[in-house]
Amino acid sequence: REPTVATRALPLQPVTVRSFAGIIEGFYGTPWTWDERIDGCRFLTRFGADSYVYAPKSDPRHRDQWREPYERAELDGFARLVVESGVRIGFAVSPGLSMDLASATDRQSLVDKFATLRDVGVDWFCLAFDDVPAGPRAAIKQGELCRYLVDAIAPAELLFVPTDYTSIRPNTYLDGLGLDTGWLVIFDQRSARPSISERTSVERATSPRGRAVTVINA
Repeated sequence: REPTVATRALPLQPVTVRSFAGIIEGFYGTPWTWDERIDGCRFLTRFGADSYVYAPKSDPRHRDQWREPYERAELDGFARLVVESGVRIGFAVSPGLSMDLASATDRQSLVDKFATLRDVGVDWFCLAFDDVPAGPRAAIKQGELCRYLVDAIAPAELLFVPTDYTSIRPNTYLDGLGLDTGWLVIFDQRSARPSISERTSVERATSPRGRAVTVINA
């Protein structure tokens, strides 16, 4: 079915973006030890990696008990990671199962959690809402929370993982986040596809509410 948004083919132009080549420790099961994280990051730097994001699903303080602060020993582990890994360290939290997104108390709990990690050198945070239930106003509430956090944790940076992270065109959920502009990257790894240099294209798309979106197909 043809998309309902208007698109226009554009030449691929160089853009300045921050590199996020690296690894996300985002699996279920026993999390790595601090030594394993440091060794893994150092190994990956041989291949150009520059980033690591802490997001183990089985860490209760990352997901189910996200409001709970980390103990001193854990904060010392993050400090080691920042100093010894050789890459930029990010921290992700996944509060969507229990957070009241409009609650001032819950919002402050997030800010306080990020602050303790910023104190040990982490300056890059990720708010992850993947794999959580989403009601009809989920995108609007998530967008409002993101805008609040961007200001509250500045100058630290914030990344956002939306609940809908598989769509290939702007839709009502992505539009509901309330971003003035955006990038949608679609990466196809099927073996039968042409080389990335041949298949990559850039299009301008318009969201259902008239916002400009750059769509990269690769």
